Amino acid sequence: IVVVTIIMVITVAGTLSYQSTSQKSRDGKRMSDLQKYAVALEMYKQENGVYPSSRDSLVSEGYLQELPTDPKDGFLYDFSPSDYSYILYAQMENMGSTNFTGTSGCG
Repeated sequence: IVVVTIIMVITVAGTLSYQSTSQKSRDGKRMSDLQKYAVALEMYKQENGVYPSSRDSLVSEGYLQELPTDPKDGFLYDFSPSDYSYILYAQMENMGSTNFTGTSGCG
């Protein structure tokens, strides 16, 4: 019984550690994707004088090869544009981080 209990405790600890590491890894990809969006948005603004009205413009006009997608199903990136500013959102999983991270630029 003692051996079974020890194995169960080790298994639970390993599973929790794996889940936490996976969440942090996905959150890191989200931050990287937001940075890609921000760079593409700044390049677009530099050449056009305003930010695009949709994310699709970044792909159709060659600023991104494809739109980054969230690494987990059910989670989405959001983009709130205006001519001279924007906000990018990504929902984070890690309990130690904020639910949404935004990046904004001003003209």
